Amino acid sequence: MKTVRALERGLDVLLQVQARRAASLHEMHVALGLPKATLLRMLQTLGQKGLIWQRLADGAYLPHVDARARSQALTLEHVAEVASPWLKALSTRVSWPSVLAMPRLDHMEIVETNSPLFRLDSATLGPVGVKLSYIHTATGRAYLAACREDERDAIIARLRPRHPQEGSEADLRAILAETRAGLCGARTAAPLARPLQTARAARRAPLHGRADPARWCAGRFDQHHLAGQARHR
Repeated sequence: MKTVRALERGLDVLLQVQARRAASLHEMHVALGLPKATLLRMLQTLGQKGLIWQRLADGAYLPHVDARARSQALTLEHVAEVASPWLKALSTRVSWPSVLAMPRLDHMEIVETNSPLFRLDSATLGPVGVKLSYIHTATGRAYLAACREDERDAIIARLRPRHPQEGSEADLRAILAETRAGLCGARTAAPLARPLQTARAARRAPLHGRADPARWCAGRFDQHHLAGQARHR
């Protein structure tokens, strides 16, 4: 009995995406030997059927996270998949790049960004995997200001240097109070005179939904901590 060649090729594309976890159009062109125009039509069809999705940050194709896998753990891929169309829609309303980042112990990690949709050399955000500071970035300050008090205290304690400058933690908490009041975070625009001293002119990250701050970002505690992290990278 003959097989359906078109179906075979479509399944080959799907298997490539699933095996690689993230595959570019060129990688699949080389691996499968199919014309890029044909691959694009197949990828679009697979996407419409909910089997794959395309990441905005780098154009890579990733497998859709099914409900069973989603119930076991909230994966980075699933978070990025859900947020990607919203970031794309946001780019049509706000002419400025945005990022989606997930909190880690001492930083936040970018998992998706709509930066490639803009032609702004002065405001390039990303790529995926970049670590963001809790203290020195707009997204980091937005997250710290919006998260629960016990989580905020734990992060600050985790990032506190062995010999912090006098008043530095009070400065940080004042910055976070201003961030909550202003509903947006501002990153440091120039080197800090004191580790937690803020500069007013900055890129800003909005504080949407204080009860659900997981969409914003994070990083390090002060310049001493940053230097220590750099030595261990």
